[in-house]
Amino acid sequence: MERWRTETHTFRLPHGESIVTLEDMTLQLDLLIDGEPITIVSSGDLLPLRQQLLGSLPPSNVIKEKTIKLSWLNNNFRQLPDGATDDVISQHAQTHILSMIGSLIMLDTSTRKVHLTYLLLLVDFNMS
Repeated sequence: MERWRTETHTFRLPHGESIVTLEDMTLQLDLLIDGEPITIVSSGDLLPLRQQLLGSLPPSNVIKEKTIKLSWLNNNFRQLPDGATDDVISQHAQTHILSMIGSLIMLDTSTRKVHLTYLLLLVDFNMS
C-alpha cells in the first residue's frame, strides 16, 4: 500500500486504486450481509442486563453514561478462571464479543469505551 486517499476513500496501490467493499468485510469478519438490519432500541436502565451478562457490576468509575471502558473488560475477562461454570464461560465470551464490537466494529470516538447498548445483541447468546 502506498497511501490512503481520503478524497475517494480508496487505497492507492502500485497497480492502481482499491476500495474496501461490504463483500470484503463479510469475507474478513465472517459477517452476514443478507437479511434484515440489526437495530437496537435502548430505553431505561441497563443495570439488570449488566449484572446478568457481565456477572458483576463494574465500579462506577468504569461506566460513564451508557459506556464502559474497554480496559476494564480486557483486564477482568482476559483469563478464564479454572473450573469455570457454563455461566462464567458465557460471560467471558460475551465480554470478548462486546470488546470486539467496541474496538473493531463500532468504535467509540475515544476508542477506549464501548456502548452498553450492544449488550442487548448478546441477550440470546445461550439460546439454541
